[in-house]
Amino acid sequence: MKKIIYSFIAGAIMVGFASCEPMDKDNHALEGQLVAENALSFSVAATENQNEYVYTNTSNVANDVRMFWDFADGKAVEAKAGESVTKQYKKAGSYEVKLLAFNSAGQTAVSQVTVIEKDLADDSFVWKGFGYNKDNNLAKNATFAINTWTADEGWANIAEPTRTGDTSESVALAYSAATGTQQWQAQLHLESDIVASAAKTYDYSVCIKSSVDLPEITVKICKVGDDNAIVFLSNEVVTLKAGVSTAVAGVDLPGVDGNLKFSFDFAPVPAGAEIEVSNIYLSEHDASNVAPFDYNSDANLWKAVDDNKAYTVEHWWSDTNWAQIGNPDFSAEGNVYTITAKDGTGAEWQAQNTIKPNSLPLSGSAKYDLSCIMKASVDTRVTLKVCQSDDDNNELIYKNDIQLKAGEVQAVAFSDLALSKSVDAPNSKFIIDLGGCAAGTEFKVGNITLIEK
Repeated sequence: MKKIIYSFIAGAIMVGFASCEPMDKDNHALEGQLVAENALSFSVAATENQNEYVYTNTSNVANDVRMFWDFADGKAVEAKAGESVTKQYKKAGSYEVKLLAFNSAGQTAVSQVTVIEKDLADDSFVWKGFGYNKDNNLAKNATFAINTWTADEGWANIAEPTRTGDTSESVALAYSAATGTQQWQAQLHLESDIVASAAKTYDYSVCIKSSVDLPEITVKICKVGDDNAIVFLSNEVVTLKAGVSTAVAGVDLPGVDGNLKFSFDFAPVPAGAEIEVSNIYLSEHDASNVAPFDYNSDANLWKAVDDNKAYTVEHWWSDTNWAQIGNPDFSAEGNVYTITAKDGTGAEWQAQNTIKPNSLPLSGSAKYDLSCIMKASVDTRVTLKVCQSDDDNNELIYKNDIQLKAGEVQAVAFSDLALSKSVDAPNSKFIIDLGGCAAGTEFKVGNITLIEK
């Protein structure tokens, strides 16, 4: 790892425009010659990510001409011939994207309209950590000194990103220039007044969101003044997908004596990228803090079930007298299953919902890790059971006291599970019971992760 370098540069380089419209090219009072419109050009290509486009500057202009992108969102990004910028739009609408050229004679611009059909996908059903607003979150009321350090490929300091927010709840960065591709060439540091102890252990989570794909970011906690006194450094590659909030977490982490610094590195970052670090959580170790396993792991047996929609769904709902009633509304999108209660129920097993894979056998001699995320529109209880599809007593897990708070995305995770009868299950099923829920309750479950160890 390269040594972390610090910079305490305040302020930012600003480029101002008097107008975004081309000036009259027949104005002979100006010295020099305006850049001809036909010398300016750019191409537009959609990526596989929602609302994301790549703009490539294909202009042929003189070396003394400066160019900028205007994305119709109040932000300008410097443009160089032959280089590309990636932009992701949050809201539906028509955006007139302009490429502006400046020289001593004035400015010229060419434009194209990008039409966005839908708002960026809602990420309200995403696990974002252990809970920023928990009373035991030491970061919530802490004081932070925040700085960035950004470099090009040769480790020369370049324009720092524009920064807003500046709290443990949210720090937002907007990059006007592309960084180098090496680790620690796009640093963010939050030095805190949180005093840790080597005699204690800690739980940590943070949520990160980027407007562009970032292939390998670094998340770290260390002691202020000693980068080698590390509390947390993610041992796995953390990859961000454009527009998707991603939580990074660790539990029962060894402490150090002294104040803590929360560090991040995002390199390589393209020009135009926007990154938000939010919901920083740190507490003394709390057994109730549960982080889900990696849904996208190649070892996740359930992901193929979701990807191929290779399952059937069954419901059995009853009233308080155990007389069967109508099924709830049910929908599935990707890896998220939504159940909406039409009627209220009274007790456990009066609101059963079973997702049965077409084929997902379990070994009687293996151990498994299991996790998922859940959210309900009201406070409610949930039973989770995974077992053999034709034998409810050959259980992998039965957990009947999961308590959900209204509107909160909660993770549940269980390690080293084994089938109770220690015999192979030719197929399995995932049962969710909402018995006791009120009419109108909307319940979501997703990111089901089942890993054979």
